[in-house]
This record gives sequence, C-alpha cells and structure tokens, in this order.
Amino acid sequence: MGSLRDDGKLSPADYASLVDTIIGESVETLIDEDCEIQRLSDHAGVAARGPKKRFTATPDEERRSLRRSARIKAAFLRRLHEHELANLLLSDHDAYDALVSESERTRV
Repeated sequence: MGSLRDDGKLSPADYASLVDTIIGESVETLIDEDCEIQRLSDHAGVAARGPKKRFTATPDEERRSLRRSARIKAAFLRRLHEHELANLLLSDHDAYDALVSESERTRV
C-alpha cells in the first residue's frame, strides 16, 4: 500500500498543500522563535556598540531571514521524507508557493 500521492488519489498540488498545512503551525513556531533570537542578538550587538537606535532590517537582512525560514521549513519537509518538496522550496520558493496554492485555487 503506497501513499495517497503514490496511489494517485491526490494530485501533486493537493499533496503539497496537505503537507504544507500539516507542518505549517510547527514550522511557523520555529521560524518565529528563530526570528526572535536573531532580533535579540541584533539588538544586543547594537546596544553594545552605542546609543539606542531603532532597529530596522535592511533588504539584505530581510532576504537572509527569508532564506533562514525556508531552510527551517525544508528541514521539516526532509524529516517527512519530502525531499522533492524541500528541494523545490530551496531552489525556487515562488514555484513552491505556486504549487501549494494551486490546490487551494482548484478547490474554490
């Protein structure tokens, strides 16, 4: 007996959406915690260097944060043996999002 995807009962888009939904809350919690640790670390560095300034992420820092978030989600996908989805997420985030949301569009 294979998986729902292997048996053809779910399309690749439906399957990707299901997996993304299942891991969603756990991944979001980890990403939020990671961002908070990074924010505290950044603020500690700013405080050590001089007077308090309002911290605003630069575009480069924002991109690094998005890449870190994608790596966390990819690690979860790999633990579920979803290497193809993890590789797609890391290589082409927009294609991953399109695949996951494709299922949502076809259900409406």
